[in-house]
Amino acid sequence: MDMLKCTKCSEKYEEKEVRYLCKCGGVLEVVRKYTKPKLHGIGLRRFKEALPVERELVTLNEGNTFMHKAHNIEKEYGLSDLYIKFEGTNPTGSFKDRGTAVVITKALEFGFKKTVVASTGNMGASVAAYSAEAGLECTVFVPRETPKEKLSQITAYNAKINRVDGTFDDCVKKAQEESKKDSYLAMTGLNPYYIEGEKTIAYELERLNPDVVIVPMGTGGLLTAIWKGFSEVKEEPRMIGVQAHGCSPIVDAWEEG
Repeated sequence: MDMLKCTKCSEKYEEKEVRYLCKCGGVLEVVRKYTKPKLHGIGLRRFKEALPVERELVTLNEGNTFMHKAHNIEKEYGLSDLYIKFEGTNPTGSFKDRGTAVVITKALEFGFKKTVVASTGNMGASVAAYSAEAGLECTVFVPRETPKEKLSQITAYNAKINRVDGTFDDCVKKAQEESKKDSYLAMTGLNPYYIEGEKTIAYELERLNPDVVIVPMGTGGLLTAIWKGFSEVKEEPRMIGVQAHGCSPIVDAWEEG
């Protein structure tokens, strides 16, 4: 049976229990014995046997994203076999669709009829799209100043938008409060099943046997997910996380020891 394990205190919980964080406040991760999947179907369905889901996966054919051979960059830096994996070809335009596919599938397994998420755009669009596919009501909390252009994709999937005075953190608090009622919390960083979908990027890269994988970082969740995927398939490429100079808290913390 799959377990949820706290990354801070190592407390374990049964997977059938709906839980987002450990009692100590630590982030939970799914612990399961990796089984190399027999590949069939397309997108994330190819890897279903390696994902912590029992029912048919809620999918919009995410995954299997385009690999661009970066010839010009190779020439400029004297490199060979440099590829750029373009996650923008996912259904709602971001890598988040991979994680959302697993999260919304778990929402159905747990018997929820509603989902809730805090977002500034991309995650809200993803959760709204997959909730619509699953027949679930979706509520998205966004900062009041979020541009209308970013909300158009969310409204296209008939999700309910609640504008919040304050920061993104205030939106997260509102989403957590809503989840205590009757909605499944579909948040990156809080829902332990999210990185289970994102780690499939590593599964797709395995055939290349990469020496180095460079990943852009916000909170570092994508880097963590890809690392977990590689650890499961017993590949150990060098992982490099990159942040913009204007907002680089992880890089700053690393450099400061």
